[in-house]
Amino acid sequence: MIATPVFVVDDVTMIVMPQIQVRFEESVSVATIEQVFMDLGLGAVIEAHWVRPNTFVVEAASRSGIHVLNAANTLASREDVLWADVEWRFTGRTLLQTQVEYPPPAPPVTAPTVRRAESPVALKGALCEPMPVDPPPDPLFQISWGLEQFNDIDVDARGAWEVCVGNSDIIVAVLDDGVQLDHPDLPNLVPGADFSNDNACDTEDCMGQPMNRCENHGTTVAGIIGSTFDIPPDPDTAEPVGGVGIAPGVSIMPIRVASFWSSGLSCVPQLTQYQVGLGVAYAASNGARVTSLSWNFPFDTPVSTLAFIYEAAYEEGVTNFNSAGNDNRDNVYAPGNLPTVNSVSAINFLGTLFFVDSTFASNYGANVSFTAPGQAVITTDRTGDDGYVDDSGPYGADFLGTTGTSYACPFVSGVAALVLSVKPSLGPGDVLFVLRKASMDLGVAGRDENFGYGLPSSERAIQIALELVFQDGFETGDLSAWSGGLLEEK
Repeated sequence: MIATPVFVVDDVTMIVMPQIQVRFEESVSVATIEQVFMDLGLGAVIEAHWVRPNTFVVEAASRSGIHVLNAANTLASREDVLWADVEWRFTGRTLLQTQVEYPPPAPPVTAPTVRRAESPVALKGALCEPMPVDPPPDPLFQISWGLEQFNDIDVDARGAWEVCVGNSDIIVAVLDDGVQLDHPDLPNLVPGADFSNDNACDTEDCMGQPMNRCENHGTTVAGIIGSTFDIPPDPDTAEPVGGVGIAPGVSIMPIRVASFWSSGLSCVPQLTQYQVGLGVAYAASNGARVTSLSWNFPFDTPVSTLAFIYEAAYEEGVTNFNSAGNDNRDNVYAPGNLPTVNSVSAINFLGTLFFVDSTFASNYGANVSFTAPGQAVITTDRTGDDGYVDDSGPYGADFLGTTGTSYACPFVSGVAALVLSVKPSLGPGDVLFVLRKASMDLGVAGRDENFGYGLPSSERAIQIALELVFQDGFETGDLSAWSGGLLEEK
């Protein structure tokens, strides 16, 4: 337990935790660092040389939040310290907002013609399966406007699937409140991890799964990326069910970095920057090529711990995405305001930013990198008695329609995974270049604050990735020269 002041920003409560993250200059000796910690009354070192040399996570010996704040401020003011952060636990609505709703009526999104693929195709070192049947027989695909629809405000899934539905060697880490590990429409899960503040799971069998009735969000996010397509072995006896994700062939790594406090009918979200940092570091060191985080911290300025860990992941070859938030504000939250993280706004089926009311609408601003479908999109829900909806909904107990930038983010994460599926040698700067070139411009010409570079087309992104030869940060091919994956271009 810790006695601490509590800060309230809008509807988010910030509680000081007894940990500090700090990075010293590399020239500072371990003996000096230990003496500094001792002089400040700090206790056990939780992480030494975390990700990079001279980066520490240290526990405060005192149970006073005031002491923790003072110690962190003292560290941050030292000339030999690069940065220092207090560990905050955030709770409140702004961290996570979604709304269950059903898609608007629309014409069928696909033509009735059926094409059967012949065989897998080898592409630049990656083995990619095309969609075995086009269109996929999953009944909810017909109303999944974000994948394909009549006005082409979508991610052009069918064109991409003619080439590749995703390579299972490409892993997307879903950083969230857990993903249902035995969901029948999410078969391509790889072992995950649990870094939540109420870490109730310590065996490999449950790592990365939700731990109570409130933790449904991660399963819905995962479905946007990797809900599988259904090809019944015998059409006369087996009926297809559910929907399909944008990259159903890639692998998903569930990493639980967030949690909910559950009591009665209350579900209170909880998140800390250190837990997200642990999740990003785990993803980068365990083979993930893409991270997708659909939670936000209520900071307009970058957070040192997050900036440090995301930069390290980027340098390890990981492409990172974050939802822009749903507060109808003109500045995206952390970590989407970092140069190594791509913030994604959300659009409706007409191609404008989603707007439900003045308190629930897509954020926008200078840090938005891309936009994607985010209003009334179809995805997986937890099965059985868990989840956002029961079996009285129009899609049954295991699927739902929902709204928020939480779902735009995994759409773009999934497109990035398809790009890596056809050309796994690409680095994050290359992937982002491809996405920018493949995006439909929805606003004023060029990058803008509502849509960033625009709505990525998965079909066009795969074409560009296959056409170009990337070398030393430059590409050759039929497109204009590029100066090469610069962080400031985001």
